Amino acid sequence: MKTRFVSVLAIGIGMSFCIPAMGQTASTEDASEAMSVARRTGWQLATLIVETLKAGDQQKYPGIGAWLIDFDNAAKGVDLKQPPDQWPVVDIDALVTNNPNFWQAHYEIAPGDPGLNTLHAGLLLSVGESTRASYLIAVAYQRPGIPKELKQGLQILLVNTQAYAKKSNDITIRGNNLHDQGDYSGAMKEYQAAIALWPQNGFAHYEMGNTLREQQTSKAGEKKLPPDKVIVNSGVKNSLEVDAAFAKARKYDPFQLKAYQGTDQEVLRGLMALAKKGMPAWQKIASNPQKKQADKVLEDLADACQVAGIHDLALVTRQILVARRKDYAPADHPFISKSLRALAPGEQSEAVLKRLATGTLSVRQLVVPERDEP
Repeated sequence: MKTRFVSVLAIGIGMSFCIPAMGQTASTEDASEAMSVARRTGWQLATLIVETLKAGDQQKYPGIGAWLIDFDNAAKGVDLKQPPDQWPVVDIDALVTNNPNFWQAHYEIAPGDPGLNTLHAGLLLSVGESTRASYLIAVAYQRPGIPKELKQGLQILLVNTQAYAKKSNDITIRGNNLHDQGDYSGAMKEYQAAIALWPQNGFAHYEMGNTLREQQTSKAGEKKLPPDKVIVNSGVKNSLEVDAAFAKARKYDPFQLKAYQGTDQEVLRGLMALAKKGMPAWQKIASNPQKKQADKVLEDLADACQVAGIHDLALVTRQILVARRKDYAPADHPFISKSLRALAPGEQSEAVLKRLATGTLSVRQLVVPERDEP
């Protein structure tokens, strides 16, 4: 029997989530419309799950209750009848990524619950975090037993992440062409335009940093770096401006591997982990998100993400593994402890870890899993 949530989601999916056609010559107006549609879609699907959470026993699940208060405060003034660029700014790090109430709620819901992952990805997309949302969706598909309606919801979100990014990425590619011709000034103007359209474009932030660095090294008389190489502990030290651009690239697109360079040892450890295990695992998942990969692939991805400081995706991936096993394993606790304390240190996280350590868990199940087709 389907849960009330799945039935409501099916109605939501039946609504007209249309994405404007965007060719190579799409105008900024077309791009803005696609971005507005994507943000609105993410918010709509997220609020469907919020309403389901509100219908539950919030006293039994204090993390869920506390986070719902946070959500209501953040959502004040959001009006779906208005363009998203007129909505109040929602700080996604404060509401989700680094919010101890969110992560306490995360562990009060069944591991890898597709409803929870739809909520998480929808909120990311609603504030323009299109790339991070797409990564989470691809990992979310790896959970067994996702009902058809939830798969459709995730697919809608994934398509919207691609539409959201397209115009800004096209502008960035134009900048790359100018960069390759040696026109650094022209390239910088294109990167600035791409970032003005989409401030969370990790691709554009990396290319801006790369061009700034080449201008810097050129003045220092160094040879131009081949496009497939990164600088690690050598050459002219990056300027603060270059390091800041690479840091934004890693924040908004944590799989932008070439942004992991410089002299920061933590960053370089992240580079090595991603290059060795993370990216090979990710490429298998991304090549066909709806194809179930082996547990070892997810383990490699989660481990590499943790070393690289991509703790939110590390925790989500680990929960998918727990869902596959149908139980927590002894090795899960130290893994979760490290990432949870890095993301959201505090009494809520310690309460979660204590519950996990005792082995007595009571969780909500938003979506009853179905048997996967062969």
